[in-house]
Amino acid sequence: MTPKGLQDELDLMVSKMTNGRSFVRASGTEDVVRVYAEANTAKECDTLSIDVANLVYKMANGQGPAPTI
Repeated sequence: MTPKGLQDELDLMVSKMTNGRSFVRASGTEDVVRVYAEANTAKECDTLSIDVANLVYKMANGQGPAPTI
């Protein structure tokens, strides 16, 4: 729901992957968000997860270094 536009961008990323699925949720126990991703291959899954993590980082004004694999 927030930040505005995140879900649209996430849907676009997922649509580019074979059998892709992904969602983001607040941790509930830590001051972080969790990124979940699935895709047809491990490579696609890695790509999707890091792309989604970087999208969240950018759109939510992330703190510290940007996510990497």
